[in-house]
Amino acid sequence: AEYMGVHISFHICVVMSWEQLDVLVEKVLGDPNLDQALHKSLQKCKSSFEATRKLLAMVSNRTARAAHTELVRRHVVNVMDLTNILEEYITETNGFPVYDDPLSCVDVLRYVLRMCLVMVQTHTVLIATAPDTSTTSPDASTTSSDTSESAALSSHTSTESHVPADHTLTTVFSIDVIESIFWKIGNLHYTICEDWNERGHLDTLPPDRIIPLLEDGISHLQRLNHVREASIHTEDSLLSNNAFTSTHLLAIAFEGELHLMYSRIIDRCAQQQPNIPDRTTEIQKGITNLRLFVSLVEGNVRLSGWSTERAKSLIQKYQ
Repeated sequence: AEYMGVHISFHICVVMSWEQLDVLVEKVLGDPNLDQALHKSLQKCKSSFEATRKLLAMVSNRTARAAHTELVRRHVVNVMDLTNILEEYITETNGFPVYDDPLSCVDVLRYVLRMCLVMVQTHTVLIATAPDTSTTSPDASTTSSDTSESAALSSHTSTESHVPADHTLTTVFSIDVIESIFWKIGNLHYTICEDWNERGHLDTLPPDRIIPLLEDGISHLQRLNHVREASIHTEDSLLSNNAFTSTHLLAIAFEGELHLMYSRIIDRCAQQQPNIPDRTTEIQKGITNLRLFVSLVEGNVRLSGWSTERAKSLIQKYQ
């Protein structure tokens, strides 16, 4: 009963995220001013997304592991492709709306990407505990798999403490897939917050509207930079600081900026929310990240084309 409840709840959440994404995609496709190239790309991604989710709806967790894992991977890639195009459209039009109808594009994009991560986490738990059905009889596989799935999901229910550690996700999915999910979620939250900041909304929005976005952005950018183990036995400053790619390097800077944005919100909500982080601590975290970013960029010849002016300006402003 517990397994069925969790499985059904998870399935409902995923389907709801698909339906909300459908609504948003159709809304954008219906814009008469939509750029033709963007329309074509969005339509193509929409078709791939629909084809993959139909296949996912037809399989069970007892389907061959490799095949099912590949479907989940393709689904995640399709969702991220769709959200990339939608994000481009939003930023090129009026920016991210601060408030919208119940299907606010901000909340839909956050929800859909979160469901991608939950899908990967759940699939990893099931794969890690389910027997290889190719070597068992149909009757045995059904009983055994039901039992193992029930055990996996019962340990994966309601509390975050039972969610698989990030590094275990790479035992089923490639590092690139896991890092791309964390990057997409973190970068989306940074983009929204920075858009609101540039338009003067950051200092006027109710804290309970902006704080969840800041915290989610910081959390997922941090998780991106800890999927791989830092190379401690190297003289390469990039590798020893988890900056394995340009994406990791950007994540260090973006996280720093989000900490500084957070420090501005703290002044307005410290009395109403006693558990809010210390403002000085947030500023220090932000400056530390930005100083690391500047040091890594300026200390590596191969990054000579990168600019550190924005980071230096923020450090000077907040220190």
